Amino acid sequence: VYKRQPMYLEQLKEEIQLHIKTEQEITSESLQKLKLLEACFQESIRLMSPAPILVPRVASQDQQLGNIIMKKGSIVNVNIISLLCGKGLLNEKQFRPERFLNGELDKLDPMLKIPFSAGPRNCIGQHLSLLEAKIITCLLYTSDAADDLLCVDLGGRRIIQQK
Repeated sequence: VYKRQPMYLEQLKEEIQLHIKTEQEITSESLQKLKLLEACFQESIRLMSPAPILVPRVASQDQQLGNIIMKKGSIVNVNIISLLCGKGLLNEKQFRPERFLNGELDKLDPMLKIPFSAGPRNCIGQHLSLLEAKIITCLLYTSDAADDLLCVDLGGRRIIQQK
């Protein structure tokens, strides 16, 4: 996502280098200062959820959602991408991490922002995966390694490799 958004890529680099000068300075406290990095990750998973369709559930009772009637025992799937990008919520697929910085999403029902699911069956690794992604991003920008990396498109799937 960042390679397609050079403006944010440069801002991220500046934010990281402002708060973290060396690998040893990557701490829980320093990571919490990286508000743009957090917003970029949240916007990225809004657009490309790690779990685009939740595990199917069985309706425990008859339920009506708008003009749709679900009978007790029906199998129900939740399409996360539709919740996060669909009509009526944000209705856009434009990458704008500032929506997570300016409180724009605070007005929404928190259950609409569930890229890792929610409730008792949510992803137990969600915090660890975001923490790992932040640490790896910071490592790239606090070393010379970032200069030797190349983003390669493999038919819609992007990977990062050394030049």
